[in-house]
Amino acid sequence: MKFLKNSIIALITMVFFCLSFYPMTLSFLIFFALIPIIYIYRHSNIVTSVIFTFLAIFLFYTVHYRYLTYIWSWKVVLILNMYIAFFYFVWILLNGILRIRFNTINEILLSSSIFAILEIIKGNLLGGWPGGTLGSVIYRLLPFIQVADLGSVYFVTLLIVLINLGIYSILFEQKGNKLNILIFIVLILIFNLFYGSMRIKSFKIPAVSYKVYYIQPNIEQQKKWNSLYLLENLRTIENMLKNAHGDLIVLPETVTPNDFTKFKKTKDILSRKGYLLFGSEYYSSNYFYDYFNVSKRNAAYLMNNGKIIGTYFKLKPVPFAEYSPFKFTKKLLVGKNIIPGNEYTVFRTPEGNFSVNICFESIFPELSRKFVENGANILLDISNEAWFEKAPISMELLTLSIFRSIELRRDFIKVSNTGISAYVNSYGRIIMMTDLFEKKSGIINVNLRNDKTIFLKYKYLLIYIIFFITLIIKLSKKKKKKVQIIGRL
Repeated sequence: MKFLKNSIIALITMVFFCLSFYPMTLSFLIFFALIPIIYIYRHSNIVTSVIFTFLAIFLFYTVHYRYLTYIWSWKVVLILNMYIAFFYFVWILLNGILRIRFNTINEILLSSSIFAILEIIKGNLLGGWPGGTLGSVIYRLLPFIQVADLGSVYFVTLLIVLINLGIYSILFEQKGNKLNILIFIVLILIFNLFYGSMRIKSFKIPAVSYKVYYIQPNIEQQKKWNSLYLLENLRTIENMLKNAHGDLIVLPETVTPNDFTKFKKTKDILSRKGYLLFGSEYYSSNYFYDYFNVSKRNAAYLMNNGKIIGTYFKLKPVPFAEYSPFKFTKKLLVGKNIIPGNEYTVFRTPEGNFSVNICFESIFPELSRKFVENGANILLDISNEAWFEKAPISMELLTLSIFRSIELRRDFIKVSNTGISAYVNSYGRIIMMTDLFEKKSGIINVNLRNDKTIFLKYKYLLIYIIFFITLIIKLSKKKKKKVQIIGRL
């Protein structure tokens, strides 16, 4: 009977997650989504609670990430889902080890900071996967998410977890001062919304702007990588470049499925006046002669008047699709083995400096932060998401990337092959967004910014400070209780 009850309660968490994450629109449910598994934790032994937590989260991501089988095998997708669910497992386990009961403000803060730190680790360990970050769910709630400039999207996650735990404590905990916890949660919300509103209100358009012309060519996946359509695809690009103008013209990732430097026709089409940024594959030598031994990279090139003046090699190729992170996992590889780059390249022009992420790199806070440290005034991302057809991955990648603009107070532009292309300003508002499978181009007036945020200066320090202070308080109280018990004896 208890097994059935726990199963139903865990299923509620799964349903709340499903309704919170894109493409569903009930994002406010994320503020209640953790309450059911916390209820199981507080009313069951630790083994039962970690098992049900793992299963609830694993089942959700199995449903949510089903479309990733377009680029990965189902084995890789299941491993990814288990990887994500494992961190929820660890979170509940650490709550049990520390005997956190959620009946004090300190315990709620401690548990919330542990969750945020686990999300940071999830986003970096073994190549990292920041997808599924709780903070990204509320990307439309602009006043709430402005605190990302204090500690990244993971600090937003900390606040979401804190609200979940506070509501649970007020509704279900028998001990503790419910009034103090309620007042604390209300004050946090007031401060958060006040801070966010002030940050948005203080937004000013700089006198200097940068004109970026984006091109979304909308080349279908089955044509993009088929050599029979190479000339047709090049003609599409050539025709769209005819009317292009601005300080910078941007084409998407792998705009031609070959190394453009080794094909005269491709090079001639892309050689034009002004600055042109585009993605292309890079091969160390002519791959027709020795394809499997050629060094391959995913590159972004900046050309000026037909000459290459800068090159960026993708730092984080997609694991198990573009490269295999471990020798023993090569059998899981679905694509060509791309060698990662090692330089945080910032492209510099007389009008302004910009960095380029390729594909899903823009979902990693650390990458964009390093680019801004190196002098980027604008954040760009070029991608090809035609792999996923009409699956919602393109929008999810955008919702995750929006936080880079807030964390670093830089305008963000995403240019995709088949969409979604978008322009997001420095407080996270989507100014322009294209549809999927739409051939479109246009000019964007981008703001050049040099803001220095807390996250840029100190990274995740605020989250770590909250964790260490609350942990010390928790451990000192635990030690004090032991001393009192010994004194009575």
